[in-house]
Amino acid sequence: MSDYMSLELPPDYPFKGPTTASCVIHALGLSQADAAIFFSVRRDTIKKWQSGKMRMPDDLLDKAVERLDLLMQLANEIAQDYEEQAHTDSVSLAYIGLPTVEQMRRGMLPRSKGFYETFFGMIMARADGIVMAICEPSDDMNATNLWIPRLLEEDVDWSRVSLVEEDEYCVRADHDFYRFLREQLSSRNFSASGIAESTWELTSGGPFLDIPYLPEWLGEAHPELTDEQLSLLDTHIRVKIPGYCKTTEALRSDSEPTISFVGPDGIVPVLDATEGPEDADANALNAALADIIEAEFGTMDGLWKAAARLESG
Repeated sequence: MSDYMSLELPPDYPFKGPTTASCVIHALGLSQADAAIFFSVRRDTIKKWQSGKMRMPDDLLDKAVERLDLLMQLANEIAQDYEEQAHTDSVSLAYIGLPTVEQMRRGMLPRSKGFYETFFGMIMARADGIVMAICEPSDDMNATNLWIPRLLEEDVDWSRVSLVEEDEYCVRADHDFYRFLREQLSSRNFSASGIAESTWELTSGGPFLDIPYLPEWLGEAHPELTDEQLSLLDTHIRVKIPGYCKTTEALRSDSEPTISFVGPDGIVPVLDATEGPEDADANALNAALADIIEAEFGTMDGLWKAAARLESG
């Protein structure tokens, strides 16, 4: 699936033309804040996808469409469940219940008002012969929340769709991310490990740098935590350059990812999403990192010398 960067609409057209990304995000019932959590990107990235300034990566778009298609199929099946229940009880009005906070947490369901408005609307549109009304959450499984088991039976992590081939979560980098990375390296706001090891040149991993980092979407994904509690999660960016990349030029052409996000649930890869038609690409990420190293340290050796001073100090 692909997206177009712009639409040539008549000047008197009553609204700005939609993009494929905006259609899918709205169809899922997600606000920009919800979508940022769902796709594990910054809210600014969502805005760029929706406006057409940045192309939404094809793998994310395809997975989002798959989720939307599954949601519509489930809505049809769930509507039939409510119809059968109503006919069994000889009533013409059926209630559909909101999930409790605990049900959302345990089922990894979206914490999004728009999502449930959209999903319940799909169910109501497919319910034939009965009127449906929304009621309060219930911890007990009963006739009002027939939809919850249906959704959970699919074994889908509805909290986000930004998956790489290995089914690991993926954090996307944009220009703000690179700006932050350069500022932290320039101010020497990082810790270093493995710089003095004599064998690191022979390994693919090499030494690494850790840079404190608390992405905006992580706080939005954990609204139950205070800022102080979030700061204790010890989240950071890990820069791990392969030992065989002796120069920035070698780093530019390397296809092994160099940057990871270390969060409360482990280490996840960071892939690039540039402001252009390119999809996420490890080479683009490494090229951006090479530019930063040249600007701040001159050479790769300059970076490791600075890191060694920090490690020994």
